[in-house]
Amino acid sequence: MKILLFLGKLIAIHTFLMFAFIPSSQAEFATFVTCRIPHRHVSVRSCGSTRCERLFRLNSNEPVNVIDRSGNWRKVNTSYGVGWIYKKYLCYNE
Repeated sequence: MKILLFLGKLIAIHTFLMFAFIPSSQAEFATFVTCRIPHRHVSVRSCGSTRCERLFRLNSNEPVNVIDRSGNWRKVNTSYGVGWIYKKYLCYNE
């Protein structure tokens, strides 16, 4: 049990460090890709909530530019248009 707690903390620290040292201006407008999608695609919405209208869908590894954020949601600019996506479906594209 202690090992699982330790691994969980280690993963959290690693995730934090991945984004902590990206300059804020770069992180705000960085290029990301869609990832960790549980189904075939992820919905891009008209606002940062699952209650908002679905504008279009993206497949895994689609490039997006983050242009704003609100809580756990990120406003993204894609080749299909602009909308909101839940942040856990974005990976930093180095």
